Amino acid sequence: MVQAGRDESAFDVRMQLGARDKIVICLVIFFSAIALTFELYWLIFNQAMENRTDLLARAFALYWPADSTYRIPGFSAAKSFTLTLEGVNTFITPCLSFVLIWAILKGRPFRHAAHHRDLHAL
Repeated sequence: MVQAGRDESAFDVRMQLGARDKIVICLVIFFSAIALTFELYWLIFNQAMENRTDLLARAFALYWPADSTYRIPGFSAAKSFTLTLEGVNTFITPCLSFVLIWAILKGRPFRHAAHHRDLHAL
């Protein structure tokens, strides 16, 4: 009976997410979706971006004037660095993001970067 009470209270905590937690979850899902669509697309087709005409390539074309590493083929130092960063952002960050969402939904304390009392010490 005591165990059932603990499970119910944990369920209540999850169901009563605050506005901040809801916003964090929405942003994490949004940025993970971008990583798993646009950035994954670029990782796959980065050597042929100027020749592609599909919807995602045209969306990337809007960004080309700001950063030529997303359009020019080859492996310059700048492009290699960008490939590495986008690879981490595409394959590792979404995994960590889903762990964060799980922690928020379960009410785990490690979802915070620092404990509240630690923030007051700053």
